[in-house]
Amino acid sequence: PRPDWAFRDPCTVVLPDGFEPGQFYELIYQGVNPVLAGLGEAAVSDFVSWLKFGEHPETVSRVLGFGYSQSARFLRDFLYRGFNADERGRQVFDGLFIASAGAGRGSFDHRYAMPGEAGNSVLSDLRPVDLFPFTDGIEKDPLTGASDGLLRLAELSQTVPKIFYTYSSTEYWARVGSLAYTTVDGMHELPLSSSARLYFYAGTPHSPYPFPPIRNTRGGSYANYGNFANAGWSFRALLLDLDEWVAKGTKPPDSVYPHLGADLVSRDRVEFPKIPGVEFPPYMPRNWRVDYGPDFSTEGVIANEPPKLGQPYTVLVPRVNRDGNDAGGILLPEVAVPLGTFTGWNYQLPVLPNLNYLAGLVGSFIPFTMTAEERKKSGDARLSIAERYTDREDYVEKVRASVETLVQRRLLRAEDVNAIVDQTAARWDYYDDSKRR
Repeated sequence: PRPDWAFRDPCTVVLPDGFEPGQFYELIYQGVNPVLAGLGEAAVSDFVSWLKFGEHPETVSRVLGFGYSQSARFLRDFLYRGFNADERGRQVFDGLFIASAGAGRGSFDHRYAMPGEAGNSVLSDLRPVDLFPFTDGIEKDPLTGASDGLLRLAELSQTVPKIFYTYSSTEYWARVGSLAYTTVDGMHELPLSSSARLYFYAGTPHSPYPFPPIRNTRGGSYANYGNFANAGWSFRALLLDLDEWVAKGTKPPDSVYPHLGADLVSRDRVEFPKIPGVEFPPYMPRNWRVDYGPDFSTEGVIANEPPKLGQPYTVLVPRVNRDGNDAGGILLPEVAVPLGTFTGWNYQLPVLPNLNYLAGLVGSFIPFTMTAEERKKSGDARLSIAERYTDREDYVEKVRASVETLVQRRLLRAEDVNAIVDQTAARWDYYDDSKRR
C-alpha cells in the first residue's frame, strides 16, 4: 500500500521496516522525458569509417575492434543493427574481437535504455539484454515464430568482418552462452558464421579474482574462493592471429568449444565430484522469451513494464571431468595442470535461490587437499596435490609442457612462455609454503 513506502530521493525507495533480502519489489510508474539512447553505435560507425576513408594523409588500411563484457555485447548489437556498413555501404570494422559477451547483446538502443544492465548476472534479468536472435545465421523460434540472425544485415550489405568470439566458463552459466550455437530448445547445434571462430577457455571466470585466493571483497562475500584463472596471456596471441587473418588471409586456430553429444549438457547432467563443503548449483540463471510490447522490436518503445514472460530458453553448460573442471575447451596451464577446481559459478552470500541467482560474474576456485591422508579424511573425491605431482620440479615441467603446446597451437606467444611458467610456479610455492606453516 502507498502509505507503507516512500521515496528518500528520486532514486531510492524506503520501507519503514526494511526490505527482505532476496525478494522482488516492483514499483511501476510513468516515465517522462527519456534521454537520447543508441547514438553511440552510429558514432562508432562514423568514426571508424572516417579512419579508413576520411580525407586525411595517413589513411588506416584496416581497423580491428575489441570489446570485453559490456563493450563486447555492444559490438554484437552493433553488428545486429547493421552498423558495420557506413552511410555509403562500405565495411567499417575489418575484424572484431568479441570477448565474454556470451550470446547476449544489451540495453543500448531503445527508450529508457540502461547500458550498464547485464541480465541475471547483475540481477537485472527483466531488462532487454539477452534477446533473440542469438546465432550468427538465421534461426526460427518455433514458439514465437520469430526468425532472425545476428549477422543478417551485415550479410545483406556484405560487410561481415572476421570475428573472434571468446568465452569464459561464466558465459555458459550467466550469459546464456550456449544459445549462440544451439537451437533455442537446446536440441540441435547450429554452425557459426564461416567468418567467425569461438574459443572457450575452460574453467576461467568472467571476472578473474586475485591470487592468493580470497572470498570477500567490497563487492560481496562468496561461498568459495574467487577464481583467479585468466585468459589474458592467450588474448595477446589471438589478437595477432586475428590481424593475420584480416591482413593476410592466414587461417586462424580452429574453434574450440563444447559440442552437443560430447561436452555440452544440461545442468542436471553435469557429474560434479564430491567435495566437502561445496554444493554444485541445483539451479542456474534463466532467460525467458520476453514481450516488451508491439513496438519494441521496430521502434524501441517498451509498453509492457514489467514485461510479459514467456517460456524460458534452454541453456546448456560444459560437462566436467573428475576434478570438476570444464571439458571441451582450451586448457590454460592453471586448468591443464591444476592445483584445484576452477568453475564459472560461485554463490554470493546470502544465497538467493528464489531469484535463480548465483554469483553474477564470479567463479570459484576450490583447492585440492595437499596429501592423500587429508583427502581420505575429508572425503574429497579429487586426488590430492601429492598424488598428482612428485615435487615442484615435476609440477613446473608439466606446466611448461602445457604452455608450449598452446604456443604450437598459436594460442600463446613464445615470448610469453617464461613469464607464464614463473607466474604459475609461484602458485605452487604459495601452497607449499602454506603446507609448511
